[in-house]
Amino acid sequence: MNKRENWTINDFLKLTFLRSFTNADLLKIIETFHSFEEFVNSESPFAYKLRQLEIFQNNKLNDEVSHQIDVCQKNNYSIISFWDNDYPELLKNIPYPPLLLFVNGKITSDCSYNISIVGTRKNTHYGKLVTEHFVECFVKNGIRIVSGLAYGIDSIAHSTTIKNKGITYAVVASGLDEVNPEIARNLADKIVAEGGAIITEYRCGTKSLQGYFPQRNRIISGMSRATIVIESAKKGGALITANFAFDQNREVYAVPGNINSEKSKGTNLLLRNMKAQPALSPELILEDLGISSLNRNEKKQNKLKFKNNNQELVYNSIDSQPIHIDELIHSTNIEISELLVILLDLEFDGYIKQLPGKYYIKGKIDA
Repeated sequence: MNKRENWTINDFLKLTFLRSFTNADLLKIIETFHSFEEFVNSESPFAYKLRQLEIFQNNKLNDEVSHQIDVCQKNNYSIISFWDNDYPELLKNIPYPPLLLFVNGKITSDCSYNISIVGTRKNTHYGKLVTEHFVECFVKNGIRIVSGLAYGIDSIAHSTTIKNKGITYAVVASGLDEVNPEIARNLADKIVAEGGAIITEYRCGTKSLQGYFPQRNRIISGMSRATIVIESAKKGGALITANFAFDQNREVYAVPGNINSEKSKGTNLLLRNMKAQPALSPELILEDLGISSLNRNEKKQNKLKFKNNNQELVYNSIDSQPIHIDELIHSTNIEISELLVILLDLEFDGYIKQLPGKYYIKGKIDA
């Protein structure tokens, strides 16, 4: 699409007040008419609807647009149109690309290293561990992580990216100045501070509504080469994102899970319906995408090293499912005093993690 030179960001903002119109409608208007003035004065049914708006009849449309510009300038937000150089290239190819993106932070049009990671808000310890493992590997290989800033898997993906000094993008279902709750705002600030960005198609002052979340999910998948669902129930936002990715002809992956876990029913369903490939390791996904993995060679060189046979025995007795210390005492037949020292050493080396209640779980997942 070629941008009409007589259209401005202010004109695009005016069109966003046509709430009953789709993004495809708005793009068609801009392609059809040489300027906003020509459109407003035309016989187009779209123009007729705009002229019927109270905000238009009261001559307040320009004031509202000026207010948006002021808020964005005050907070250092960017407004990126479909035709601007910074607009994500992959996002342009989805069925209903946003006309405008409001951005807090920095984004690039190059999406070749974007991977989205999504999942349930009520993740298991296994889901957290898998998310951390995948993100850590991706970040080491220059991947930018895209997610939705929601509690659970999304937030773990963002936080782990920051911890590993990577870049992450969060797509939200509200205006940039309406990110809630406070825990999400704090994480959003960290994302921007570390070189990432918060992205939305909604104007400043827009509070999140239930119907906005599915819409924002198409942006998460739309600006990503691949989407990975870590954990999900049979219904949920993560599956909506996966279905968008599937319809957008992007790669979709799902982490296989326990068939008895509600948090894995969605991912297992994606695999059963052949809408996703199994996410068995981050290295294999990078290989699928044609991105050479730095970690594959590292893993071969950095095999686990144990101080003694008992330490190896304890490590091998711990799996990806939490195990209680009493069960470890029973299975290893090691005295509690020695076992506690071994567990502390293994945890210090990052081989295992201690969970609340004296439960333990593997800290590293072998590819």
